[in-house]
Amino acid sequence: MTHKLMELVDLRAWAATSKEFDLRFWAAKNECGTTLCLAGKAAVAAGYQMIWPEQKRNSLCQALRCIHPDIGIPREIAEAGREVLGLNESEGQQLFTPNLEVSAVEASGESQVDTTELDEKISLEFLDLLIERAQTGKGHLDEEDVHDWHQQWVGEHYDELAETGVDD
Repeated sequence: MTHKLMELVDLRAWAATSKEFDLRFWAAKNECGTTLCLAGKAAVAAGYQMIWPEQKRNSLCQALRCIHPDIGIPREIAEAGREVLGLNESEGQQLFTPNLEVSAVEASGESQVDTTELDEKISLEFLDLLIERAQTGKGHLDEEDVHDWHQQWVGEHYDELAETGVDD
């Protein structure tokens, strides 16, 4: 399996300009519209349809699974996104769920943090790295490489993480 360059580039362009981009949910909808994370957008672009639970009026509805009409088997959105983009599990986890909360709590000293903006920032920078690797024919990052990249990113953005505390 190799990274799929065009899909990665298209996803990056969408994330840079779309108001539908939201890493807080795999896929969500309410009366204002639908938002998607990177995995959700990749899946939808490849023809997958979200499996929405019954939505109560004026509430947020979240999808965790999707289905491709030609395949007919429900899948987790992350799994579909990884396949569409040609990612291994470690790359998909870093791109789709950056998990900066622990680092932010440590950096800020606060018990509650909001890492929404930084989650998007780290995901887009990791997406840029995947695009660069695909353009130059480099292979996949293994779990250790992904971990090292994440730790380096956290170190370089420590001051920003320290400012994510939320007043109680």
